[in-house]
Amino acid sequence: MLNVENISVRYGGSEVLHDVSLTINEGDIIALLGANGSGKTTLINAISGFLPLNGRITLNGTDLTKSPPHRIFAEGIVQVSQMRDLFGKLTVLENLRLGAMSKRRQMDAATVQQRLDWVLSLFPRLAERAKQVAGTMSGGEQQMLAIGRALMGFPRILLLDEPSGGLAPRFVQEIGSILQTLKREHATVLLVEQNIALAALVADRFYILRSGQVVHEDHGEALKTDAATLGHRFYL
Repeated sequence: MLNVENISVRYGGSEVLHDVSLTINEGDIIALLGANGSGKTTLINAISGFLPLNGRITLNGTDLTKSPPHRIFAEGIVQVSQMRDLFGKLTVLENLRLGAMSKRRQMDAATVQQRLDWVLSLFPRLAERAKQVAGTMSGGEQQMLAIGRALMGFPRILLLDEPSGGLAPRFVQEIGSILQTLKREHATVLLVEQNIALAALVADRFYILRSGQVVHEDHGEALKTDAATLGHRFYL
């Protein structure tokens, strides 16, 4: 579905990504792992069109390499950043409805409501807090809302950047439940994470970045059986 071929990205005179390639098939959850500074966020920002790059990116054969962010978004590649980018003074329901704006020409009011009902069924806590102002919610709840808002626009691929970042352990468990829900719904996801145990819950395949290069890739089962070894080898 998505092919990233030999991507390199430079900041100033330094190359922060070097010759990175990966593939994402429809319905797969792919984990992109690595320590801080390994290039994970840089890679998804490049895929989203926010950074100039050398290499090639295609979605179902369509070349998106030089496309601006708004076109990549319109093609259905939707990033949920570490900052979540919610409208903090708007309610949960208002934030979710805004997520459907990208499809406003294709979605009538009934379709938007159906999609909203589906998202709220995935995340019952959001239904409980539908009228709550987003900025007053906990970090874990805001992460649910950010993912729910992204799902409102019928994304083809979700790019999730460190969804567990900065959260207390109990909220990390909730993020794990969210990811398992997405897997049951056959969502296509590129999951950026440091937390190997969290990625192991859902990953079909994974890639490990270090110093801007892919240093290891394997099927998701290896994360469950060799997590300690992989962490010691590639994180330390």
